[in-house]
Amino acid sequence: MRHKAWFNLAKKVIASNRRELEMPYKLTYVVTKECHSRCLHCDIWKTKPQNELTLDELEQLARNSPFLSWVDFTGGEPTDRADFAEIVQTFLRHIPDLLFVHFPTNGINTKRICEAARNIARCRPDKFVVTVSLDGPAAAHDKLRGIPGNFSKAIQTYIGLRRIEGLSVYLGMTLYPENINMVGQTFEEVRRAVPGFRPDELHLNLPNISEHYYENASTPIEVNEEFVRIIENVMKIRGLPLSPFALLERLYQKQVRQYVQTGVCPQDCSALMSSCFLSETGLIYPCSIWDQPVGSIREHGYDLRPIIKGQRAVDLRRELLAKNCPNCWTPCEAYQTIAANLVESIKGKR
Repeated sequence: MRHKAWFNLAKKVIASNRRELEMPYKLTYVVTKECHSRCLHCDIWKTKPQNELTLDELEQLARNSPFLSWVDFTGGEPTDRADFAEIVQTFLRHIPDLLFVHFPTNGINTKRICEAARNIARCRPDKFVVTVSLDGPAAAHDKLRGIPGNFSKAIQTYIGLRRIEGLSVYLGMTLYPENINMVGQTFEEVRRAVPGFRPDELHLNLPNISEHYYENASTPIEVNEEFVRIIENVMKIRGLPLSPFALLERLYQKQVRQYVQTGVCPQDCSALMSSCFLSETGLIYPCSIWDQPVGSIREHGYDLRPIIKGQRAVDLRRELLAKNCPNCWTPCEAYQTIAANLVESIKGKR
């Protein structure tokens, strides 16, 4: 464990609570929009990947980003890109304070996914997490994902990933009207295939709309009190959190009710302060949801600093604090927001 890197991250979190953090410590990067899922509520798979950042370009970005502590490599399906493991290894090699590495996966190609994870694990990131998407029991999951047999493949991938040393693996279930009452059934079906599977190994997410990322703005989803009830029931089953990430998830879940009732982000968003979002073509956005490009790393020497410190980012940050944005509550953005509002989060107040 690299004590200096952890100490530096702690300083960054403290600075974010004072609104004094100069550069983000978290980057969400879309490795590719290539995806072999056919999800009903996400249209990424309809996009033909083009003009993606190259490995050489990403190496320049990594060299210029010593301030990062956490990178979420997402997609599409990240492992559908042939050099995915090399990309992650490049970030780990050039960013001394990089502690957290995460990627989600649809679990379709077990062999390729596990091979990529093994290659990344060899670089020994301090916290390496993979989330396998599982949106219900077999029939519901396969329907929502549009791929027959996807459930069984996802379970095979989950089991294979659990065997890799140095890797933490979870299942991620996004709640939709089609599966909202299937959380218990999903858990039981998984436990039959994976003896000893625990409730805290299944993470629940709210659905979100994003024009520039999910490309699903034409199919809005109503999040209502039923979503709140399900999430609060799961909180009771899980009991007290026993790790920092479990605590973050708990604090996220506690504020779902306020978000659903008001439609407003429960806290002051930390996008463009604690975090930012990098598209596959090099465009920086505040987050995965708000369709407001800030600038292109290709036009700024593959360096985030002139973009984050530029007037465009300053103006957008002001709009975020005024709640003049889509007002999401997705874990991808909420966790660092919670960390930037620790006292309020723990007290359960805004």
